[in-house]
Amino acid sequence: MVRAPEPLEAAVAGGVCVALFAWLRRGRPASYPGDAIPESSRLKRSATFQAAGLKVEKGWAPVEEESSDLLPHKVSGQQVWVFKPGSGGENPSFNAAENPNSADIIFRLAKLQEWKGPHPDGSPKDVLGAARKGFNFYQMLQCKDGQWAGDYGGPHFLLPGFVIAAYITGHLDTIFPAPHQKAIQVYLLNHQQEDGGWGSHIESPSTMFGTVINYVALRLVGVKSQEPACDKARAFMHQHGGALYAPSWAKFWLAVLGVYEWEGIAPVPPEMWLLPQWFPLHPGRFWCHCRMVYLPMCWLYARRFSYSALQDPLTVALRSELYTEKYGDIDWRRHVHSVADIDNYSPLNPVMRLLQDVLLVYERFGPWKWLRQLSCDFALEYIHSEDVETNYLTIGPVSKALHLLVSWVAAGGPGESASKSRSFQAHIARVPAYLWVAEDGMKVQGYNGSMAWDTSFAVQAAVETDLVDEFKEMSKKAWGWLVREQVRSLPQGDWKHWRQPIQGGWGFSTAEQAWPVSDTTAEAFKAVLQLRKFACIQTEGEHMPDQHLFDTARFLLSYQNNDGGWATYENTRGWKWYELMNPSEVFGDIMIDYSYVECSASAMQALALFSEQFPTHRRREIATAIRRGARFIEAMQRADGSWYGCWGNCFTYGCWFGVEGLLCAGRSKSCSAIRRCVQFLLGKQAADGGWGEDFANCFNRDYAVREKLYGCDSGSTVVQTSWALLALMAADCQESTAVQRGVQLLLRRQLASGDWAQENIAGVPSLVASAELQDGDAAVSFRSFRMPYLFAVDLPMRSDVTLKLSAADELQKLQGEMQATPAAWATDIDGLAHVRRHCQTLLFLAETYSQVKTQLPRDLHQAGKVEEKLTWLAEQCEDATEKSKALLGRTAEDFISAPKYYYSELRLRRRCLLPARDQVYGRPEFLSFLATEVVAFLRMEERFKLLMHTTGPPENAPEYWETCGRLAHQSAVELTAAMMSSFEMRQVVRELQEVLKEERRVCNELLDGTTGRVRFASSTSFREEEFEEEDDEDDGDGDYCSVIAKPVFVVSDCTGESAERTVRCALGQFGHCFERNCQAEITTFRFATSSMMEDIACQAKQRGAFVLFTLVDPVANVLLEKYCEEYSVKCHDLWSPLLEKLEGYFDASRLGVPGRRQFADENYMKLVECIEYTRLFDDGVHPHRWAEADIMIIGPSRSGKTPLSFFMAQRGYKVANYPLVVGETPPEELWTFPKDCVFALNIDAKKLASIRSARMKSLNMSSHSNYAKQSAIREELEWCKKLYRSNPRWKVLDTTDTGIEENCATILKHLDRVGLAGRAGNADNPSAI
Repeated sequence: MVRAPEPLEAAVAGGVCVALFAWLRRGRPASYPGDAIPESSRLKRSATFQAAGLKVEKGWAPVEEESSDLLPHKVSGQQVWVFKPGSGGENPSFNAAENPNSADIIFRLAKLQEWKGPHPDGSPKDVLGAARKGFNFYQMLQCKDGQWAGDYGGPHFLLPGFVIAAYITGHLDTIFPAPHQKAIQVYLLNHQQEDGGWGSHIESPSTMFGTVINYVALRLVGVKSQEPACDKARAFMHQHGGALYAPSWAKFWLAVLGVYEWEGIAPVPPEMWLLPQWFPLHPGRFWCHCRMVYLPMCWLYARRFSYSALQDPLTVALRSELYTEKYGDIDWRRHVHSVADIDNYSPLNPVMRLLQDVLLVYERFGPWKWLRQLSCDFALEYIHSEDVETNYLTIGPVSKALHLLVSWVAAGGPGESASKSRSFQAHIARVPAYLWVAEDGMKVQGYNGSMAWDTSFAVQAAVETDLVDEFKEMSKKAWGWLVREQVRSLPQGDWKHWRQPIQGGWGFSTAEQAWPVSDTTAEAFKAVLQLRKFACIQTEGEHMPDQHLFDTARFLLSYQNNDGGWATYENTRGWKWYELMNPSEVFGDIMIDYSYVECSASAMQALALFSEQFPTHRRREIATAIRRGARFIEAMQRADGSWYGCWGNCFTYGCWFGVEGLLCAGRSKSCSAIRRCVQFLLGKQAADGGWGEDFANCFNRDYAVREKLYGCDSGSTVVQTSWALLALMAADCQESTAVQRGVQLLLRRQLASGDWAQENIAGVPSLVASAELQDGDAAVSFRSFRMPYLFAVDLPMRSDVTLKLSAADELQKLQGEMQATPAAWATDIDGLAHVRRHCQTLLFLAETYSQVKTQLPRDLHQAGKVEEKLTWLAEQCEDATEKSKALLGRTAEDFISAPKYYYSELRLRRRCLLPARDQVYGRPEFLSFLATEVVAFLRMEERFKLLMHTTGPPENAPEYWETCGRLAHQSAVELTAAMMSSFEMRQVVRELQEVLKEERRVCNELLDGTTGRVRFASSTSFREEEFEEEDDEDDGDGDYCSVIAKPVFVVSDCTGESAERTVRCALGQFGHCFERNCQAEITTFRFATSSMMEDIACQAKQRGAFVLFTLVDPVANVLLEKYCEEYSVKCHDLWSPLLEKLEGYFDASRLGVPGRRQFADENYMKLVECIEYTRLFDDGVHPHRWAEADIMIIGPSRSGKTPLSFFMAQRGYKVANYPLVVGETPPEELWTFPKDCVFALNIDAKKLASIRSARMKSLNMSSHSNYAKQSAIREELEWCKKLYRSNPRWKVLDTTDTGIEENCATILKHLDRVGLAGRAGNADNPSAI
């Protein structure tokens, strides 16, 4: 009888299991590619190419592939090559010594000849012009079906497989006719290196892998053994021991050709496919590329198929040419594991070597025939299934060549019946899909193209540069192609053959290839989501059902791995220890599909964009997936701050995706991971402003600067400079000079055609050489990458400005202008400048409204009302422009000479009003745009009314400004009425209220440094109160009482700051009379004029307000007192008694001019410097410059650091602040900062939770995360307090119930006590705002 385990035993066993699981999951993810390899193991050799200078004969042309009755599915219509004798022009020669990467000249010339439109000319004046010129060129290369094709060559071990398979089947002349064979000879001879060998890929030094199989291919296509090229190649091979020391993949091809014996081949038993699926080492768990290559290999190995070499003089000759000893004397078994040192990139692990030796014994004594037959039948059925699912393309070129051979052998080859078999003929029909002709010859591509990848980035570039409408036909064609090429097959997968569901994905090339990839899917998904919002796509583009988008979201969610990252073709099915059984010596980390930073970041961005457009669809799943992805990306970051790029070359590529992925997940631009990455990139910038890497960086896993790279005049490349710039700008890099230098390099290297020259290899996957990209695709896809940043760098570096800030910008500009005296406006120069500025604004607004009108959402109810008002606004702006010109008495040319400083304001306004249209013209976004314009018009009215009271030329200016003010007011009213006609009133009211609140918050933080309780009420009747809704919902917060706040009006004919502060200080004496948060409701009327006094008194009557005023204008003062008396409103003059006393004391009369206390003197400029410093060093950025600060403020997120910092800055102190994060060690600079000048903020956990919840709600984020949970916040605050206690000289401030003014006073008092109050020198500056 079996005894049940005791509880103690069960607990111990459980503990052991948990400990083992924790041990296995310790440290970095299994996908971490590793740090820099030791110096002794690094790549020491480099390629040295000879200048063969061979030309491809003229006559080659790209055409669209046609469907065939042999194929199970319709072809996608990709570009294939045909030879038309005598056609075309002379092709250029190729010089690998200058650059072994082809520039795809033949294809580009063919497309340029087809182009019927205009060609780009002229030199661009700015970065947007450069982007536009690049697109003008790029659209000429677009294929008729909408995709972009291009040279995707690079690996040198692909072409020989096709040549050998074609030769064995007897169809070399069918698959590769004479012109093809000549072009192949040109390719092989052009890429032969000085030492006689060939590299494994286009830039690598010579290897036995590349040399042996390319030598065989060269001989099979007709080059005689006596040729000098063959002599040099044989010398290289013999120097390294001959073909016996080639790696296993090369030996396999030699074995099927009959020039190597099967006894020398490591076993590839097909019986593994019959293992139960739960078996830990089942091949179905391998990476798809690995298993799909070894699948046909195992079938051919089991058959021990070999070409009849002894009956062919050429293969007989090869048997002697490839070896250093006689063929018949070779001990094949002794060389099963032989491999040259120069090829042994991934040495066989002793475990795998032992396993192969055991299998050799199994093979020697004979496998069970019935088991082998059963396994071979399954492998052949699997191969046929793969052929049908991929339309006879297979997953890649290596497996394609092997499947071609298998289909012939399985059909009975050699023999006529085999040649006529449908499967074999179908495979022959698809060989052209892998071939490409460039100026260096005919090659086999690393895939059947990279069309989906290239097209996706081209579309995104057009969207980000706001050029979709300008290149509408190009965009529509690309949209149509992407819609058609979404994979719609295998919705349930094919689990018999280990295929998971793929419906909704996009493949790297075409849908018919049926192997979608996570990052290609994500980038295509982003392109589709961005394009679908444009009117030209909605009205003229092909229809794409929402369900297809939902399928893509499901696809991406299903591809996320347990570690939080995304792999390439499938989920990770195996474990890292599978690499112990890696049978290949030349490829590392090929056994499982690892998670990658690039794939993860792409998937996260795509899901986030999808969630914005479909916020209710799988929202929680997507949010969780993005959070998990961010944690994975953080875990993959290296100690130096970089990310290793596995699918691009190399660190610049990884850093770009790493930064974008973290930002997509909501990480702050000042977070540690992003700051470290920025510092890494800045540290690698070259003297010419660029960045550059070669494939050795991938091999060595270390960033190495080169003096010169292929195709460049330095060690910087266009592609990698673009990646680095995209990362820096996404991270809001404050080192604008570094970004500008990088952009200048890109501008310098743009060609007159609009293109960029071919440079070195840009996409070198370090894991699988078969997927290595030549910059033939860099000439296409990576040129697409260059477009987005070209426009972005011309805008202000801050990327967090939103639409709602446009009204705040208007008010801020107005506030700045009010610092000057009215007398200064009366000068001739300034008077003309104001008219010019107004004219420029009107011209711009007319253009804006005309463009916006064409982008109206078609689903808006009665959208015609909005369109009608926008038309009216554009007409009014144009009419007012003409009146302005007449008023000025100048010609139109004079208006171009507006002050230079104004163009920065125009750019900022353009950014606010005309951002990328995918962010503007949806229903809610469009309403936000209109509401912002309403508020902006109200602020313009204030400006015009103030201008109306100025004197000076032009003489009739006051009348004109009054007209402008009425127009601005009328515009606000009519635009609001239009909004009411198209949206629900509740929506409009809420949006206007939100805009006003946002404006008030921004202005308070930037200008006043207050807590945001001050109202910036309009001087018109169109005030915030009219937009406020009655909220009957109880929020359940017991901290608020039911006492209604008493209204207090503060009226000033200047900024109102003095009056407001006086009132607040006075109200502080009555705090005991009010419940918490129920102080007086203050409404501040700024820049009030005499014409506004009756309106203010009337409003005060309606609301029962107490009016306090500081009016230095005697007329305004008298009028307000008069109207208050008429309306029975209580009022009090704060200034007149004081001014009267001062008049008597100084025996002088007052000027009666508002705003006289602000002087733009030296102290004032120092104050501006303090504010600018505080803005730049907000939220913990640039700790290396903290030593310049006067004060350091630290504390948890949302504890009030930023408002207090700006308030202190306006008192003349340079302030830096740093957000404390649990578990994150603050920068070293914090510990060296003067202890008495560090102020640590503390706050009540409940209040902080309330603040954070409100913040997350405003960002449409879930408020249930730990960020807003009281329990987590308490732990966070305890951690902060512990840190504070360990630094007793830091001054701790509790911000729970204290205002900014009180905290500021506490700081000043503390600084005075420690003798540092005068450190800044500006604290008592009378010109402070």
